[in-house]
Amino acid sequence: MADFIYHAASVTDGRVLILFTSFDMLADTYHMLREWDEMNSFTIIAQGIHSGSKSKLLKNVPAEQAHHSAWDERFLGRN
Repeated sequence: MADFIYHAASVTDGRVLILFTSFDMLADTYHMLREWDEMNSFTIIAQGIHSGSKSKLLKNVPAEQAHHSAWDERFLGRN
């Protein structure tokens, strides 16, 4: 999974948002991506890991760049 995410991020200049239903998978993937991204090419945030809070997520995904969706409304408080 991490290799697909890294490839997708490379193709989209880092503009991806991945949702996980398993905290263990989130943590494993986060650590793999951080290891592979030695040059810090991407901003990698994982909620609940190394201060990946909701407010940090909001700060790094400006409203004008985010696609409007039910996810935005429910989890980010955007309309």
